Amino acid sequence: QDMGHYPVSPRSKGYATEDHHYIQLRADHPALSPMKAQLGCGQKSQLSPEVRILMEEKEQALLAFQETIQILQVKVRRLEHLLYLKNVRIDDLTRRVQQAEQK
Repeated sequence: QDMGHYPVSPRSKGYATEDHHYIQLRADHPALSPMKAQLGCGQKSQLSPEVRILMEEKEQALLAFQETIQILQVKVRRLEHLLYLKNVRIDDLTRRVQQAEQK
């Protein structure tokens, strides 16, 4: 999967990052980890109906939050790319000004 990394100009060095916040979020919240432990069917059937319903609601909310995180990650990668393009343009214009001043 493309993590959205772009070549870094000196000006944008701090911005072309991996998804550090999401990685930290997954580390802090095991439920967001791909390796999360889930109750088996036998264990779920032993729970009261109220607890099962609550668990299902929590699982649905978790899925919605994970989808939101993915959407936001795409948006962050797009903004990082736009920042990279802006910095490339600034670097190019700066170089042109310096060349013009030397003439």
